[in-house]
Amino acid sequence: MKMKYSFLSLLLLLFIGCNSDDGNSSDSNAILIKRSVNGSSTFEYSYNGNKITEINIGSIKIVYSYTGDLITKIKRYYLSSSQLEFETDFTYDVNQKLIEERILYYESGTAEKRVFTYNSNGTISFQQYSGNFSNQNTAGNSGIIYLNTSGDVNKVELFDGINLIRKTEYIHDAKNSILKNILGYNKLISIFESGKVNNITSITNYDGNDLILSQYHNIYTYNSDGFPVTLTTMLSSTTEFFY
Repeated sequence: MKMKYSFLSLLLLLFIGCNSDDGNSSDSNAILIKRSVNGSSTFEYSYNGNKITEINIGSIKIVYSYTGDLITKIKRYYLSSSQLEFETDFTYDVNQKLIEERILYYESGTAEKRVFTYNSNGTISFQQYSGNFSNQNTAGNSGIIYLNTSGDVNKVELFDGINLIRKTEYIHDAKNSILKNILGYNKLISIFESGKVNNITSITNYDGNDLILSQYHNIYTYNSDGFPVTLTTMLSSTTEFFY
């Protein structure tokens, strides 16, 4: 079953996941992304120290809630009506590892859930479920997440039962991700397509037979601190970043 928001898509709702470090400490002097602009779309980021509180994107507002240093809820609203579009709730174990995320879709009354398992070989397995707000018991696809030595995701495999149906591989640069210093985002496993520690320079999608379905490349320019100031995609779309 296909999830309503793709496990492999979410750019700026949106960011990082599962660093091998235990998490960023609070640092009011950390370099933080304040604004990004792509054509007519502008993303404005607000913080309390290095805890992100809101992202405003035209007619959309995304609000973040913390429990201590952990992000435990993300809500997305339509600004014109203050209507809640969806919220994502995050559950952690005693070691502050994310073990479950649940997405509630208010317009349809449906819900989805991912449950994460940390394997001894350093990979992370996940199982997807669907249902309503009260219960998410219908099993969907499962998968395995592979990390590189920096803690960034470099491969995701998606399975329908025992059959591999999709594989995505990621290549990163050695520079700083725009979201590297946001407290708690390194715990959010499935939100990583902007890069967690470093920036993604290439994404390749394969089918279950290892045939390439699509491939994307990103080109960055950087400031003196090693953070991106521009991102140009293969479609010649350019995003500017301001800190």
